Order: sequence, then C-alpha cells, then structure tokens
Amino acid sequence: MTAGQAGRGYVGTAVLLLAVGLGACTQDEPDTDVTAPTFFEFSPSPSSSSAAPTASPEPSVEPTVAAPPLPELATQQTPESAVAFTEWWFATLNYAYATGDTGPLRGGSVAGCGSCESLADTIDVTVSGGGEIRGGLVVLSQVFAPPGQSDPARVEVFVAIDQAEGAFVQGDGTEVAIPATAARPATMQALWTQDKWGAAGVIPTE
Repeated sequence: MTAGQAGRGYVGTAVLLLAVGLGACTQDEPDTDVTAPTFFEFSPSPSSSSAAPTASPEPSVEPTVAAPPLPELATQQTPESAVAFTEWWFATLNYAYATGDTGPLRGGSVAGCGSCESLADTIDVTVSGGGEIRGGLVVLSQVFAPPGQSDPARVEVFVAIDQAEGAFVQGDGTEVAIPATAARPATMQALWTQDKWGAAGVIPTE
C-alpha cells in the first residue's frame, strides 16, 4: 500500500464515520459513548495569496501560527471552566488543520476518545502524505453548559457548529469533500481527570 492509498483510507474512514454517526447518535445515547464519530473539520492552511508583490521577489515565508494557549478559566473544575475548555479544544483543532501539528489536540483529549484519535490520525496521515486541508473552517455559534448537571467531573457542553465547505486534498491530488453545515448541534463530553479537563468525545445531537 502506498502512502497515498493509506491517506485515502484514513479520510474515507472519517467520512464513513460521519455518515454512520449522524444516523446512529441521538440525544438518547448514553453519556458513556465516548467514541462518537468525528463530523467536524477545521480551518484551512494559511494562504499568502492576498499578499502584495514586492519589487524584489524573495522566497515566500509562511506566517507563524502559534498554538492557542489554554485560558486560565479553563483550568478550574467548574461548568464555566468546561465551556472555556471546549472553546479552546476547538481552537486546537483549527490549529491542527492549519499547521499539521496534532500535539495540542491529542494533549487536550482523554485516552480512549475514539473520535479525537480518529481526527488526529486523519490529519497526520493527510499532511505526512503531502496533502492538506482546504476550507472547512468551523465556528461555534453557540457554546454553553446546560444547568442542573450533577457530576462536577463530567460536564456536557452544548455547541452549535457552523462549517464552511472544504476538502481533504491528498498528496496525489485526490479530494474528499467536506460538506458545509449551519448550526449543527452537538455535545462535548468534558471530563476532569488529573486536575485538568479532557475531551472524551463530541456527539451529534440531531
């Protein structure tokens, strides 16, 4: 199997998980389902297409993209902190898509989070195979922790995801489309372990 074939396999699996997950996951699913399918893809790689030409052409330099810092609020064991963590976690996804660096994404996810691992693996294989992610920018139009949750170490955070269309582009030029969505509802399972929050899964709720 070539690197290109392996990359297409990972992306194909992600697309399949999307199709199966949106049909199978409902609000009635038990909270312990932490291997929910990944259905989000994030920000495009930085582009210098809008830069003005210079009189003396020089090699282009990609802008520096820094990993998003974890906000102080996200280090506390409160529902508000879980919300701040959720916002940060989605920002690490955007960062991973822009740079190919999945370290912060993996570090913000708990062991055994199947959807988190699947997404990070897909990014790694796509980028290492000479591909890239185009478009697919995600914005959280809503994010909050519903009241009345009894377990302070396990907080469900509701999010509404807006996503522009895009594509996974493999090293051989093959593209797998990322469909656009508007206000797609989902629930982030945030777990407090070892004095920090971790993503245990993102479950579609429609």
